[in-house]
Amino acid sequence: MRDRSVDNKQTIILIVDDQAEELRILTEILEAHYHVKVAHSCKDALEIARTEPPPNMILHGAMMPGIDGLKVLERLVARSEATDIPVIPVTAGQMAEDGETAFAHDTADCITKPIQPSATLARVRRHLALKRAHNELARQNSLLEGQARKRAKELQEYQHQLLQTEKMAAIGLLAGGIAHDFNNILTPIIGYCELIMDNLEPGNRLYDDVHQIFLAGLRAKDLVDNILTFARKNRFEKRPVRVGPLAKETLKLLQASLPAAIELRQEFDKKAATAMVYADPSQLQSIVMDLCTNAAYAMCGKEYGMLSVSMAVAGEEDTLFLRSRQVKMPALRLQVSDTGSGLNETIRRHIFDPYFTTKPPGEGRGLGLSVVYGIVMDLHGAIDIKSQVGAGSVFTIYLPLLEENPAPAAPVKNAHLPKNLTDMLVMLIDDDETVLTLGQQVLKHLGMRVETYSKSDEALTRFFSHPNEFGLVITNQSMPKLSGAQLAKEITAARPGLPVLLCTGSPHLLTSDQLRDAGISLVLPKPIHVQVLIDALRQLGIGQIN
Repeated sequence: MRDRSVDNKQTIILIVDDQAEELRILTEILEAHYHVKVAHSCKDALEIARTEPPPNMILHGAMMPGIDGLKVLERLVARSEATDIPVIPVTAGQMAEDGETAFAHDTADCITKPIQPSATLARVRRHLALKRAHNELARQNSLLEGQARKRAKELQEYQHQLLQTEKMAAIGLLAGGIAHDFNNILTPIIGYCELIMDNLEPGNRLYDDVHQIFLAGLRAKDLVDNILTFARKNRFEKRPVRVGPLAKETLKLLQASLPAAIELRQEFDKKAATAMVYADPSQLQSIVMDLCTNAAYAMCGKEYGMLSVSMAVAGEEDTLFLRSRQVKMPALRLQVSDTGSGLNETIRRHIFDPYFTTKPPGEGRGLGLSVVYGIVMDLHGAIDIKSQVGAGSVFTIYLPLLEENPAPAAPVKNAHLPKNLTDMLVMLIDDDETVLTLGQQVLKHLGMRVETYSKSDEALTRFFSHPNEFGLVITNQSMPKLSGAQLAKEITAARPGLPVLLCTGSPHLLTSDQLRDAGISLVLPKPIHVQVLIDALRQLGIGQIN
């Protein structure tokens, strides 16, 4: 079937021939369907071919005076912008060699004389259709190449994200293990300091010395907390939190510490002002404070800097990014931007690595942004960075919003607890001997009798031999063979209502339902303070703790 769609008066066909009769015949055949231009010489043909818009097809006489048609063809093909124009020589029927020469020059076809109107028009239509198909193929190919480049870039970004996630997970696992060991070391340091200070009067020189050791232990505990935060093994108490008021309060505190040359601007959407996320307030404060502190440092030394903090509910423009990061909608969008020096690609790739910092030695530990990363991942959110060297940076945090407030889990109630501590036998279980020794001394200091066990299976065997002898069980969570939660479940199944305290540096690994099912009364975060233990006993109603 003939393709009439190629007939178009805007389609330009250039006819080149020195024979007026040939020009007239070709013009009459084509002008009813196309815009026809004629050239009587090769020189004129070259000039017309260079005009805008160029011809869509050229029909030329093969043998012409001066520069013949084949020479014109060679020059056209040599011009890169004209190589895709279909060129059809018009040759004498008896000069077959002209056609062969034309084909050797990569022409589209050959029209032989005498010229047949229907055959000529059919050839023109066919080659214009082929040209149109070629152009469409080229367009589709260009689109596919563009999409392939885009997908390749996205794949590269996803691969980088995957490597970053795997790297952070590996470092987090290592950090969690190190933090666990540090907690076991800090527990006796802090605990023994408290015992010594309890036997000394304030103002005593030895008391002051021990107190300094105690304070150093607390500072070390804070550092471990940072490591646990990065490792997503932090002991946060998550609950529904309105981010807007908390962020504004944090910015008030930050304002006082900003250099006078830095202006702080805030823009909080009305919907975001009442939006809630499930987090610990200190987590959200850390995100805001660390990002703003980092932004302020990027503008140090400038005569003027702008620190902008905005908060809104994520819109349609964020959907693609949130889907790629598997962040649930609706989500809160928190942006912190600065007019600082910006980040190059190398810094951007390492910005969330722990202990990576661009600050001089002594000015930063390189944990701020890695802690932010750990918090955001722990809250099932995502981070996006846009930065240009010399033009500042924009950090965007996305956190899933609460559609309704979850009900907090009810604590386990304990009944029939003895009131006289001197009559109470406590089972203390931990695989670290120094922690056991300290715990035994602290509990004896409070007037209790204590049995210590470093193996949970041995403790369970002892408990089942006389289950009614014990009035309290304190167990570490990370134990070989049986974890603290598993041990507690076995014990409370035999003695419902028996108070069980679980000591762990990673309380987030157990849900409220798991704690309830195991019969655990309270969770004590490591390293354990003596005062924390006393407060826990008081909360459980055990004895008259002073």
